[in-house]
Amino acid sequence: MLVVNRNEGTVAWLKGCLETVGFRVVTARDSVAGPALARRELPALILLDLMPVVSTGCSSDEHGGEMNDCEFLHCLRDTSAAGVIVLSRCDDVASQVVAALDSGADDYLTWPCGRLELLARVRAVLRRTGHDSA
Repeated sequence: MLVVNRNEGTVAWLKGCLETVGFRVVTARDSVAGPALARRELPALILLDLMPVVSTGCSSDEHGGEMNDCEFLHCLRDTSAAGVIVLSRCDDVASQVVAALDSGADDYLTWPCGRLELLARVRAVLRRTGHDSA
């Protein structure tokens, strides 16, 4: 399991929830480190905090600098088949949910969320992606 989130408190909470039920968790503080960790660790699932990111050099990236959240998801999809759950605090949730799902996310959770809902969505995405075990 890979958690990509810049907030230390959120990372600690997510890591604690996931490790308590037996998942091995690696973390990245930003979306620049996230794709490299995904390639190296081959996680079954990525919990991604949507945030502005710097170009990661993915093969489809022609931006040469900043890319937005959805472009990052497209880049991630070029290099990883892992399930992706987007976690985000957003004022305009409806449009961001649609954009995230259209860009390759498997699910979307508005942050903060409850532990039981998080774990249920993790299990659901793992079932759909064929990764039923921790």
